[in-house]
Amino acid sequence: MRGEDLFARVSGCKFVVLARGLSLRRGSKLTERIRKLVADRAFEENGVSFQVSVSCGVAELAETGRNGAGAHLVALAAAGAKEAI
Repeated sequence: MRGEDLFARVSGCKFVVLARGLSLRRGSKLTERIRKLVADRAFEENGVSFQVSVSCGVAELAETGRNGAGAHLVALAAAGAKEAI
């Protein structure tokens, strides 16, 4: 991620990255890097080590046809994440 990108929790286990100026292709590459970073990291809780995985979806502002309504962009990305599972 770049310094200008925004990472935020939108609900329970859903997060969003707003990355201005990325195409779908570049956004997909970013999500793959994030997915790999998480998958390659060992977490620990109460002395028990474990790993987690993430599913990522990507949406592009120009793809929405609705002037980039925020909720619609998140819904598009969420649908992409469900397809990745």
